[in-house]
Amino acid sequence: MAASSLRKWLGKIPFKSRLFPGLDQRRLQHEIDVHKLFLLTSYHRLGTPVSSNAIQEIERLSMKLPFDEQVEKVQENVHIQVMDIARTIHRAIAAVHGAGDGSTDGLLENDRTRGPVQNGGRTENFSSPDELSNGKERGEKRRTGLALAVGGDIDTVPSWKRRQVLGSISIDASGAALRENHGFTLFTAKSEIKHPDAGRGLFVRGRAKPGAVVAFFPGVAYTPPQYRLIEGYPDVVAGNPYLIGRYDGVIVNAKPWGQGTKGRQRWTAAAGGGFAWQDVGEELAVSDAAAGGHAINATAAAAAAASSSPLPLMAVVDRGHPLALGHFANHPPSGMAPNVMALGYDFVIKRDGEEKLLRQFIPNINCDDEVEYIAAEQGVGQKGGNDYKVSRNRVKGVQQVRSVVFVALREVEDEELLRNYRLNPKLERPEWYCPVDEEEERRRWSE
Repeated sequence: MAASSLRKWLGKIPFKSRLFPGLDQRRLQHEIDVHKLFLLTSYHRLGTPVSSNAIQEIERLSMKLPFDEQVEKVQENVHIQVMDIARTIHRAIAAVHGAGDGSTDGLLENDRTRGPVQNGGRTENFSSPDELSNGKERGEKRRTGLALAVGGDIDTVPSWKRRQVLGSISIDASGAALRENHGFTLFTAKSEIKHPDAGRGLFVRGRAKPGAVVAFFPGVAYTPPQYRLIEGYPDVVAGNPYLIGRYDGVIVNAKPWGQGTKGRQRWTAAAGGGFAWQDVGEELAVSDAAAGGHAINATAAAAAAASSSPLPLMAVVDRGHPLALGHFANHPPSGMAPNVMALGYDFVIKRDGEEKLLRQFIPNINCDDEVEYIAAEQGVGQKGGNDYKVSRNRVKGVQQVRSVVFVALREVEDEELLRNYRLNPKLERPEWYCPVDEEEERRRWSE
C-alpha cells in the first residue's frame, strides 16, 4: 500500500468518535487505538503483496467486529510476530552454541513459521476476496479465509521437541540475525531532533512494513497495587524518563534494563534491599516441568522444583534482545509525525505451549514474577486510570508477561523511530514537548 493510501486509510479512524458522542472519552480513545492497531497488524499479517480487495475486507471486518474481539485479534496478530522474532534469536544462539541435546538446528524439530516474515521464512499472501473468505490449500496446511488476518484459524502449536539452548550471543549478532530474517534491526545513536535535551534516539536499520512489531519497551511491569515498589515512589517520574503506561493501569519501568547486556539474567531481590539483575549460570538445565526449559542456577532450580506450579519461572530473561530498546524512542518535534505507536501486549504462556521455551526472549519482568496475581482477589478498584482488570487469558494453567511493544504506523526504513508520548495535559510537561493531537490527549486522560 502506498504511503498516501495508508495515511488516508488510517486517517478515517478519528471520525469514528462522531458515531459515539456519549461514549466515555477514555474508552473511546482506547477503541480508536485498537481499531488502528487491528488494521495495521492485520495488514502486516497478510504478507506481501496485498490486494485492494483484501484491504477492503480488513476494513469491513474492523467495522463489524466488537471492540473486545478486536482486542483479542490484535493480541493474536502481535503474538505471531513476537514468536517469530523469538524463534529467530533462539536459532541464532543455537547455531553458535548448539542445543542442550548437542544439536545445532535450533528450537523446533518441525519449526513452522505462522506469520509473515519480511525477508525470510514462509509468507502467506491473499490477493482476492475468495481467498480471504474461503481459504485455499497452501503447502502443508489448509488456512481458512481471513483467518490469517484476524486470527480466526491460527495453527495449533506444531509437534516439536523441546531443546535447551545454553549460551548467549552478542546483541549485534542477534540483531544481524533479525535483519537477515525480518528485514530490520535497531540501534541507538545521537537523535536527529534539533534540541539539546533530545539525547540518544532509536533508529531502525533496514526496512519494516506497516504493522510490524519493531521494538519492545523492556523492563519491569507494575500493576496499580505495586506502584509503591517503583523506585522513588510516590514521585516515580522524578529522574526517570523511562516509564510508560498501559490502558489497564500497568506501568513498565525500563530504567533497570538500560541498554541490555549479553546473556541471561534474573531480576531478583538484592542484598540490602531493592532489586537487581543477577547473572544466571548456564551449567544447569532444569527440566521443563520445573522451569519451562530455562537454564537457571541451582538456587532457582531448587525453588522451581519445590514449587507446585507447572508454569515457567518468570524472572529469567536473555538481556541481549536487539529490539529491547523502545525506551530510547523520542517524541516527535513540531512538524513531524510519529512513525510507531505503543500497544500493551501480554505474552501468554500456556501450560504445555511452545511459549515456555521462548519466554526468555520477552524482555519484560512482572513485578510479581513468580507469584500468580489475580486482581479480583485483591479487591482492586475499577475506575479511572487505575483500573487493573483481569485478562481473559489469566485462567488456571496460564501465565502471562506484561509488556509494551511498538508497532510501525507506516513503512519505516533507515530512520529514527518516533512515538507520541501523549503526556497528561493536566500535568506540567517539559518545555520541549509539542502535542501531536491535543484531542487524543484529552480523551486518553479523561476521567
